[in-house]
Amino acid sequence: MDQFAWSNKEALSYLGILLSVGGLIACFTSALIDRMSKRFGELPTLLWGSFLLMVLGRVTYIPWGSEPPLIAYPPDENATVLNTTEALPLGCPSSQEWCLSTPAMTISQLILGFVFTSIGYPIGITLILTIFSKVLGPRPQGVWMGLITGSGCFSRVIGPIFVVYIYTHYGTIWTFSSTAVMMAVSMIWLHIFSRRLERACKTKPSAGNQSTLRHELNTVDS
Repeated sequence: MDQFAWSNKEALSYLGILLSVGGLIACFTSALIDRMSKRFGELPTLLWGSFLLMVLGRVTYIPWGSEPPLIAYPPDENATVLNTTEALPLGCPSSQEWCLSTPAMTISQLILGFVFTSIGYPIGITLILTIFSKVLGPRPQGVWMGLITGSGCFSRVIGPIFVVYIYTHYGTIWTFSSTAVMMAVSMIWLHIFSRRLERACKTKPSAGNQSTLRHELNTVDS
């Protein structure tokens, strides 16, 4: 990775360990979602146990230190090449101008932010689908579940493109600040509509609505 001047082998090794530990944390967290939801409620758990941790994870990645990263200057084209198998220079590419003025991330930031994400993400993805299903109620859920799943897939396509572009051209501060702001806006939006969502989850359809829904279901089945 550019920020730590890791080689490809080191990056694969260290990130493999980090992802494995993150997977274990996510499994342990997923097993506790039911207990947390029963004790605190689904929406508070989603708001403070997922969105807040995801915001903190993004904020944690914003560089804290004052030391710049190791700069990877390209090899001198006019120099005599003595070893054609010589490894490429490691570090933040000098072609990215922000590398010269932006402080480097630290290992502790990487680990702490990843832990926040490993806890918050499984809670969020589970409870969002659960609450959405309850809001839909007895309505046919196939189309709506397909739409929310499709929107998630679309974000997984657009998200990496956005992050890579911002990181390459503007650096870590802009990258993680922008993602933190997006998560914070989503968190505030959820908090504003939390009471409305709670009522929607608890409200049972009236007799008239039930007959209408049964008619819709029969129409779909036919």
